[in-house]
Amino acid sequence: MEICDVSVPLRAGMVTYPGDPQVHIERAASIAGGDVVNLTRIDFGLHSGTHVDAPVCTSSTGRPGSMRFRSMC
Repeated sequence: MEICDVSVPLRAGMVTYPGDPQVHIERAASIAGGDVVNLTRIDFGLHSGTHVDAPVCTSSTGRPGSMRFRSMC
């Protein structure tokens, strides 16, 4: 079976749908800065890059339907 990866990577400054929030990525903690872990904070709308919430955004119930990704390739 062939898998088609159509993911769009998230990055700061990427184009977003008009009215949607911009993508913000920032370092929240770093070992180099004296913290015990490296930690990144990411803030973005679910329509950024590859839709994270598909197909919920078009559902009148707000719940995901049954979607077979295999058939989309």
